[in-house]
Amino acid sequence: MTLSTFNGMVAELQAESHNNTNITTAVAQRCISQAEDRMVRRLRVRDMVQRGDLVVGSDTSTTDDDAFFALDPLYLAMKSVEVTIEDQDEAAALIYLDPVDLAGKAANDDTRGQPTHYTLLEGMARLWPVPDQQYTVRVTYYARPEPLSDATQTNLFTERYSDVLYDGACVRMAAYLKNPDEAAGFNALFETGLAEIEAEDLRELNITAGSQRLARLTTDPAIRQDGLNAQAYNIMTDH
Repeated sequence: MTLSTFNGMVAELQAESHNNTNITTAVAQRCISQAEDRMVRRLRVRDMVQRGDLVVGSDTSTTDDDAFFALDPLYLAMKSVEVTIEDQDEAAALIYLDPVDLAGKAANDDTRGQPTHYTLLEGMARLWPVPDQQYTVRVTYYARPEPLSDATQTNLFTERYSDVLYDGACVRMAAYLKNPDEAAGFNALFETGLAEIEAEDLRELNITAGSQRLARLTTDPAIRQDGLNAQAYNIMTDH
């Protein structure tokens, strides 16, 4: 199978259909796109996490527009928003507010200062208070991979999860050919693949978290002085 590119997957779908003339290139492409959309709706894994820094506000003058910034067109869901003063390292996490609640705050208090809250609007984020100077905002969020097309032959899904994407495309193709039994069979494979992706991501997350805890346990003097944790430290270091 050649599933590592968009065109390769199109060819495999057509072969899977035994070169059924109803599965044109356009139909196969649409089946892949529909499978991509299902994966995007379902998955929130670390491979989809993006981070971006942007400067908001001004050191000379600020306006209400400084409270708004555009989100990535591929944005799916927010993980965190942090703000730092220019040329300083310490970051403060912003608190999410419902758009209506934040609008109420802004209407009742036009104070300018370091942002402490944010909300999400259609394709935009809004900060409160309005920045009174330049700040760096770090946004950590889930983003969908660039959709596959003739111009975009590979993305995260073809590079890491091509078999799952292919099963999802086969679901759509079987439905298009009005073959419910095949559609059900491929859908079971697709759902299993999605669950395995999520389980693998969770395992890797737990391993990373465990390694970080162990590193802190074996290097932080404050923890070594704590009774229970000191005992664990002594066991792990054979003291």
